[in-house]
Amino acid sequence: MEEVRGGVLRWLWGLGEGVRVGVVAAYRNSSYPLTLGPLLPAPTTAAQLEDELTLLPSSVEIENGAYGGVFCLDCVLDEAAKMLTGSGVLAGGGLLVLAACSPLVHPSHLSRPNTATLHTLALCPSTTPLLDQLARLGGAWVLPMSPPSEGRPGEATGEQRVADVLTAATQAAFAFPGDPRLTKVGGVEVAARRGEVESSGPYSTVRGHLTLPQASDGLLIIITTQHHAKIVEVTSPSGKEVDLVRDSSQRFWAVMEQGGGGGNFTYTLKFLASSVTFPLPIAVDVYARLPNTEGVTVTLHTSNREHRALEPGSPPLVVWARVTHGGRPVVGARVVLRVSRLSEGGAADTTVELLDDGNAGEAVCRQVRSGWGLARLSSSPPPSSLLS
Repeated sequence: MEEVRGGVLRWLWGLGEGVRVGVVAAYRNSSYPLTLGPLLPAPTTAAQLEDELTLLPSSVEIENGAYGGVFCLDCVLDEAAKMLTGSGVLAGGGLLVLAACSPLVHPSHLSRPNTATLHTLALCPSTTPLLDQLARLGGAWVLPMSPPSEGRPGEATGEQRVADVLTAATQAAFAFPGDPRLTKVGGVEVAARRGEVESSGPYSTVRGHLTLPQASDGLLIIITTQHHAKIVEVTSPSGKEVDLVRDSSQRFWAVMEQGGGGGNFTYTLKFLASSVTFPLPIAVDVYARLPNTEGVTVTLHTSNREHRALEPGSPPLVVWARVTHGGRPVVGARVVLRVSRLSEGGAADTTVELLDDGNAGEAVCRQVRSGWGLARLSSSPPPSSLLS
């Protein structure tokens, strides 16, 4: 569960405010699932991110029996649908169901009408195949298991795999001009040996330095360790302490908002001396949202091979355009085609809005989907035309 929390943490912050998101949590006692209400813009500050993570269970809550066991899957799906419709999302929404190793899925769940694109993420390969069938085609994901000793804290463990799966599911479920991926812009890895650790009373203290770039769009700092830290501090170059959020005793994080960061920061972790073994691994990772460097791309297609501009009996000229951003379709774009008619008297422009209505005939309808627009142009006799 700690890996899931860490992955969701990275994914939520990577979405950016252009996407609305909500968390639904189901308890073991079949009570109605908990939510924070309507969909909100994806978190961009530490306080907003902490609010979204509040509903996710910790490993301690799972050990105490607060989560897990029988829960109402129908209630989760109903509540998620209510959140979408209540927020005015009638189309283009997605729902990702994270399930433990033995979720209770009935065949009746498979026939439920779903207004949102449904994905499922199983936390282990032994999950019932019905969970795969619950998802849309190609929307079932399984998180591979790995021994806790593999890799290091942070990105090489299951935490990063959860974030990767959530990102892939997001990209498959939505068409929006953003990218939920993070890019690593800094960090340090430490395997402190006994001689490098300060001992004072009951504590063993590890100190180090971290250079942060200037935050143009905010930075996410994640500190992870395999041992349980009692105190964690990060200090800015000016000596001011950075506000940290304790997600668990092994993961701490902070958000440097726009304009923050830059310079040499100091981090300090204190452990109970009786609880650590050496070498003592610590990872400090610094992430930024992947910048959107690619603009909107419009690709124009025409049926020039079949169309004969000066022949009255020629088939009409069919024009269709694909609008993408970052390689994904832009849904709801307005595309206007300008046709310049050339004659001896000069040029006359006509504008035609391209509509995604499939009226251009069966051959073109097969190529029409979200993000595509088309138009039929014909005249008798048709003059020479330039398309722009």
